[in-house]
Amino acid sequence: MSKTPDHEFERDKILPAWHGWHAARRGLGSNLYRLGLPEKTIQAILRHANVSTTNTYHIKSAADDTRAAMAKLEKLVIGNGSAGIFESDNEVATEAVDATTAAI
Repeated sequence: MSKTPDHEFERDKILPAWHGWHAARRGLGSNLYRLGLPEKTIQAILRHANVSTTNTYHIKSAADDTRAAMAKLEKLVIGNGSAGIFESDNEVATEAVDATTAAI
């Protein structure tokens, strides 16, 4: 016999809302990936038969990850110098290639 509560339930709004087991597993996979674990290890933890399932459905990179990856790439390509967002020598390089091509 179940007892009826004497008050109406109210969820604590400080706590995140539950979105189900798939969301929990996706969050786990994504967070493990952000911590630097290899995809094969995450596959084993989530008990997937195929690593492509892990990559497709359970590892989602956030916008912050994308920005951090691009900043890392920029440092590798440009070096330690700081380049502004819109500073580029691409136009100069393109003009030089066009001039060489036109001379041929």
